[in-house]
Amino acid sequence: MTLSHFKAILIRQSNHHFWYQFFPDIINAGDLSGEFCYRADQEQVEITHPVEQTQAQIALAGLTSKLKREIKKTGTAPEVITLIS
Repeated sequence: MTLSHFKAILIRQSNHHFWYQFFPDIINAGDLSGEFCYRADQEQVEITHPVEQTQAQIALAGLTSKLKREIKKTGTAPEVITLIS
């Protein structure tokens, strides 16, 4: 069993658009890092820095799902999203 620990950090926001940079908590894992923009008014995710690694794509799906739930629950976007899978 592999344990993955990813974080997404809010790097910019404008109206209902939130840009996050995400990365794993391991050293020298540049190919697992990326960026995305969540458009809350349209409930859409735009990948602004694509990732090709399957593990990073799965983490991105989990992070955006967690982000959507948090925005629906609180009405605001969190500064940090943590995903442990």
